[in-house]
Amino acid sequence: MDIKVDNVDISVSKPKKRIVDSASLHVDEGEFVGLLGPNGSGKSTLLKTIYRTMKRDSGDIVLDGKHLDDLSLKESALLMSVVTQHNYYNFDFKVEEVVMMGRTPHKKTMEMDDDNDRAIVEDALKKVNMLDMKNRNFSSLSGGEQQRIILARALAQQTPCLILDEPTNHLDIKYQLEVLDIVKELGCTTLCALHDLNLAAEYCDRIYILLDGKIVREGVPEEVITEEMIQEIYGVKASVDRHPKTGMLNVVYYPAHSKAGNSPEDE
Repeated sequence: MDIKVDNVDISVSKPKKRIVDSASLHVDEGEFVGLLGPNGSGKSTLLKTIYRTMKRDSGDIVLDGKHLDDLSLKESALLMSVVTQHNYYNFDFKVEEVVMMGRTPHKKTMEMDDDNDRAIVEDALKKVNMLDMKNRNFSSLSGGEQQRIILARALAQQTPCLILDEPTNHLDIKYQLEVLDIVKELGCTTLCALHDLNLAAEYCDRIYILLDGKIVREGVPEEVITEEMIQEIYGVKASVDRHPKTGMLNVVYYPAHSKAGNSPEDE
């Protein structure tokens, strides 16, 4: 499936403020598309509107050729699953129960979980290396462990599209790579907000950059992740080159006290 966002405006009230301004993007079938930008640029707000926890003022969102407003919540839940930054529960669920929630869109009212559901949940937990935690209370897990369980819940939902809002938050380096490897190997349509430019360069097929609610850049990582962009958008000096061993784009940031990023005119 594909995602199309056309000229979307989003505001919040009290006081009234435009958060996302005329945003348009597309994610083709099977693409991994990154959404980058500094804190407060509107990334999470745009994603929340796509996965229907915020309303837009205007514009259109289309999933798999179907207008979002024409889909029931269950229909959209069968098309996209979501991994958010913050996940809180009022009750203390077992890990297995949290992941089983991903099966809800596939069930009829009052339909019980069956062996097929349990097999899917077990497979999802295996993929995130958390099967041995299935009987633990979700609240007893670390932030990183909880994030992996939420990814497992999304995998158990078995949708053709994933919406990820900072999925590597709270994860150490090993699990950051592991989580993004899992998502990449799925080959499903993915829209992912990220902060780490090196991860974005490695995993994203294309990238959009938001600044003050507007999309200001779009392209493949080599076109978007540049020294000029980092200076303009993030206000940080950096070097961007190819790693000599891997050939991957490599971003190195210069702290304010460093002279490494200074041009001769700065000295």
